[in-house]
Amino acid sequence: MQRLLIRWQDDKYGFVSPDRFIPFIEQNACIFELGNWVIWQALQDATEIRRIIPDFIINVNIAAPQLERPDFHYEVLNALHDTGYPPQNLLSGTDGAVQGTGYQLFAQ
Repeated sequence: MQRLLIRWQDDKYGFVSPDRFIPFIEQNACIFELGNWVIWQALQDATEIRRIIPDFIINVNIAAPQLERPDFHYEVLNALHDTGYPPQNLLSGTDGAVQGTGYQLFAQ
C-alpha cells in the first residue's frame, strides 16, 4: 500500500513538515477548503490509476473537524460523482479516530 501525504513547500521557509502545519490548519476554517481539495484531488488521481490498476483502492484521511460538518458527506458524494470514482474503492477515516469504507460512510 502506498501512502501519499500533503506537503508544503514555501519560498521563504523551504519544506514545512506536515506535523508542523496540519495541527494549525485543523484549528482554522481553511481545513474545510483544503480537505475538500485533497479529497477531490485524491479521487481524481485514483481514477487515473484505476485505468491501469482496475481494482485500485484509495484511503483518504479525514480531519476530525471535517466530519463534524453537516454537509461533509455531500462534499464527498460530489467529489465521487465529479471524478467518477467508485465509492466502494474509497476507504476513509481519521488518523485513528474513525474508520470505515467510503461505501458505508458516503453511499447512503
